[in-house]
Amino acid sequence: MYDCRKVLIALLVAVACCKSNDVSAQSSARKQKPRDERDRVLLQQPGSSSRLVVRGLILSYTGHALLIRTGDGTKVREFPAASVLHVETAQTIDHLTGLKLFEEGKYPEATAAFRLAIKQDGRKWVRREILAMLTRTALKQGDYTKAARVFSLLVESDPKTFHYHLIPLQWSISTNTTDRLAAFAQLQSDSETIQLLGASYLLLDQRYGTHAKVAMSKLAVSANKRIHELARAQLWRLKLLQSDGVSEFELKRWRQKIEAMDSQFRGGPWYLLGHAYASRKEYHRAAATLLWPPLIYDYDHFLAARSCLEAADSMQKLGDHRDASLLYAETARRFANTPSGKAAAALLKQH
Repeated sequence: MYDCRKVLIALLVAVACCKSNDVSAQSSARKQKPRDERDRVLLQQPGSSSRLVVRGLILSYTGHALLIRTGDGTKVREFPAASVLHVETAQTIDHLTGLKLFEEGKYPEATAAFRLAIKQDGRKWVRREILAMLTRTALKQGDYTKAARVFSLLVESDPKTFHYHLIPLQWSISTNTTDRLAAFAQLQSDSETIQLLGASYLLLDQRYGTHAKVAMSKLAVSANKRIHELARAQLWRLKLLQSDGVSEFELKRWRQKIEAMDSQFRGGPWYLLGHAYASRKEYHRAAATLLWPPLIYDYDHFLAARSCLEAADSMQKLGDHRDASLLYAETARRFANTPSGKAAAALLKQH
């Protein structure tokens, strides 16, 4: 386990750098694309390693399928969304500006640019892409109320959206400052996704917690796989607050359920599992588990920051001050705009 932690820490730093470089390269490619060029779609052929490039006009792109008009404009082809690897299309100046500002960490300015862009582009599928970016900017700023509002619009437009991993659920083990009335209104929605959002914000709330628990328990038996998996994991938050704690049997079961989930949705559940290990003073396993959100699932910026900080705390409690300092430094550098980043910076000054 010790070596595993060392490897994860090294990967955490390396992947953070790679992600930054990759985003910049993709943005550059978008800027260089001529505005009058046809849309370009890169596809992975089912059951094959070969790839196919298709050019034309994208008519629709949802979590279910992509429709594109090719050739002389009379032929429409449909491809499963799962086979789409990459899409290139013309973007407005404000859309490109928003992407650039997002990369530079200027999230309020990026939000303003995306809001202008969504008014300018009449293509529904591109508007959904912009809604996804608005969700990301809200998550980068820790504004879960705004993120939930924008994400709700995205899901209403495309219930099977491939941006579902951005769902801004609350995973903390304490009450939060999210708009309680807005969250309670979400509990009344006909959409299971929006109910899930509201229940996650109110699950530990003194006033509405009972309502949220009832709603979450119903969602935990939903026919929708991603809904019931996330809802079941959300209920672990209640277990972590119980005086008897989490048993070794439950820990094993939680891990099995996480590993059986779609990989995109494991960030919050990994955080809860790591928190459970730490509550049992199993700091070796806690540190290794808590590193997964900042390493792989960092689209929820504040959750990744909190998980990175708690991983550093676990290393500190193990007496591994060198690696704890490394993780505190990484948390302070990479998540500087979060409470966890500020806490890590303060702790570094004490070392």
